[in-house]
Amino acid sequence: MSVGRGKEIFAGNPTNIGSSNIPLNNEYIDAQPNDRIVLGLEAGAGANTGYGTGANYLFSNFGFSSPSLVTGVTVSLDNISGVALGNQVVFGNGSIRVFVDTLTIPAFKDACHGVQCGTITLDLTVSQVPETATYAVLAIGLGVLLIRRRLA
Repeated sequence: MSVGRGKEIFAGNPTNIGSSNIPLNNEYIDAQPNDRIVLGLEAGAGANTGYGTGANYLFSNFGFSSPSLVTGVTVSLDNISGVALGNQVVFGNGSIRVFVDTLTIPAFKDACHGVQCGTITLDLTVSQVPETATYAVLAIGLGVLLIRRRLA
């Protein structure tokens, strides 16, 4: 993935999943160069995130250094529960949607300055897609082989 250094979305950035004070202080999205996305969340209502019904982050239109497709995703959790691939994390058509409305963040962490926070890590499985020119060269090669076989 083509990414910059550091977190791409962090507290104070506007998102479309809630009010203007979201993301909260310990929330962020970090797209990392090893085909990994880390979503940091903070509890906003007890141990729950406090997001409204259906609130989610959608990751799509990935940009890679060579033509590639996201063909799968592996989910890892740190201090977050209630996440299942296919339910809270939905993968399809090259995009990943993470529903954050039903998640719980059970424990306090020192790194979060006395609040409950945790992370969801999405490790993408990426497959390179041959460029159109590759198919053209393959077709020409097969054509030459067929012609040569008929002449022999």
